Amino acid sequence: GIRGEEYTEFLETAKMYQYAVSLHWASAQIALGAIDVMPTNTLERCFFVCTMMWGFLFGSTLVSTLSAAMIDYQMTQKDRTVKLRTLRQYLRENNLSPAIAVPVQKQVEQRLAQRDPLVEKDVAALALLSPELRQQLHFEIQHPRLVTHSMFRLWISLDLKMTRRLCRKAVSVVNLRAKDDLFSAGLTASSAYVVMSGSMTYTQQPDSAPVHHETNTCVDTEAWLCEAALWVE
Repeated sequence: GIRGEEYTEFLETAKMYQYAVSLHWASAQIALGAIDVMPTNTLERCFFVCTMMWGFLFGSTLVSTLSAAMIDYQMTQKDRTVKLRTLRQYLRENNLSPAIAVPVQKQVEQRLAQRDPLVEKDVAALALLSPELRQQLHFEIQHPRLVTHSMFRLWISLDLKMTRRLCRKAVSVVNLRAKDDLFSAGLTASSAYVVMSGSMTYTQQPDSAPVHHETNTCVDTEAWLCEAALWVE
């Protein structure tokens, strides 16, 4: 408790100091701050109060941030769990053999653990852009890949606006994962492709290509595939 002499001395101090002490005490109750070391003047009291309030704000912000991160993680895990549970139910209801069910489940689990790069349709804020600015943005993103082909370099030098419109309507991004097929033998070549990152394997079989045995060719970054689609229908 407070001794009578101390209480009397406190009442004899300046009003500003009394208010500072009261604010200090109230802040300590909010921020759970210990007040074993007592300030001796108004300035020290105010500084102590400010630091305690800063600690309170920092602590509450830290707690809320951690809580939001945990909730986000739980929602992500819940979505993953629901997808896997639905997949297992689907495989079970169709009486699939383990020879196919296990690889399917394993690949789905691996791909759920990966994050795909964002594409334009994933960014809802881009819908707020004007058509002209969105067209310019799309062209700037695809420009480094387009200029690797001599035909597009020529078009850009002849008519930049026309090339931007063409890029907006005809150029898109396809994200592939390991063991995905970009195209298969016998399909119509409706699009040309350029490898933006990573590498691919182009496989030719004797029954669909002029080779005597299976041939694998590595396709590196900035290499073009199915260029014939640029020239013919």
